Amino acid sequence: MEADFLKFHIYLTSKLSESTINNIIINDVSGSHDPLTDLESRTHYGRPNFGYIFSELNRAIVNGSYLPGKRDLNTNVGVYYCGPPELAKTLKKDCDSASTKGIKFYFYKERF
Repeated sequence: MEADFLKFHIYLTSKLSESTINNIIINDVSGSHDPLTDLESRTHYGRPNFGYIFSELNRAIVNGSYLPGKRDLNTNVGVYYCGPPELAKTLKKDCDSASTKGIKFYFYKERF
């Protein structure tokens, strides 16, 4: 399997307590891994512009910059979501809008 086959983009949209923020700051100093997830990819804070992110990802897949050396791939993109149903509806629409003939965005909602 290729090194960049699977990439995580994690967004934390809930309000953080002061102690959590202080913990992130303390554990994030020159760390090579995210202090919340212990993954190499960093956690993003706040609500993202999913439409923009999906269109940029689509463009990067087509021009070969997302997976260097691979252009115009027939690709499946899984979008996993856990949160309020109102945002789920918007995110599902953004996935449908971003899908093209060669790049399909699939939406999955976690329920627990």
